[in-house]
Amino acid sequence: MDISDVLAEIGDAPKKVESIFETMGDDAVGYAREHGSYKDRTGDLRRNTHYQKDRNHLRVENDMFYASFVEHRGYDVLSGAEDYVHEKYKLK
Repeated sequence: MDISDVLAEIGDAPKKVESIFETMGDDAVGYAREHGSYKDRTGDLRRNTHYQKDRNHLRVENDMFYASFVEHRGYDVLSGAEDYVHEKYKLK
């Protein structure tokens, strides 16, 4: 078996995984923006929620420096989105 045989077996699996990550990221960001339990006076928290992905990881984050403080005060900025994606995609 040479590398071409391995590549033939793998096929488009990496593209499928990337597509799944993008769908999960879009779902998480959508959930966070729609269900954030805080009053977003300026629109910055909702607008600055996004995801980043690499080969093996997907991370939902918010660029506003105070997002973690809002979350720490008991409001849902990102944590609900994580729970939502874990439940929807049956992740551990």
